[in-house]
Amino acid sequence: MQKVFNVFSTVAFLGVVTIGAGVGYVYVNKDAIVEGIKETAMEQVTEALPGLLGGALGGDINGGLPTPGVGSAVSGADGSLPVPDAPLGF
Repeated sequence: MQKVFNVFSTVAFLGVVTIGAGVGYVYVNKDAIVEGIKETAMEQVTEALPGLLGGALGGDINGGLPTPGVGSAVSGADGSLPVPDAPLGF
């Protein structure tokens, strides 16, 4: 039974040492890790930006805007909205 406890304590000790080494590595290299993450994020944003802005800058702006007239929500010449027949339920 003593040998089983010795094995358990050795495994626990090695686990604590491994965790301590990992924390130490991250603490010592934190600046390099942060810079690497920033560079990766900037590369991804730089690659995605032309695709996001391309559709917003090109094309006909009036093609997507609604105009008052037949079938629109505007009912009167003064721009007033129609009154619903049924209550909204709250």
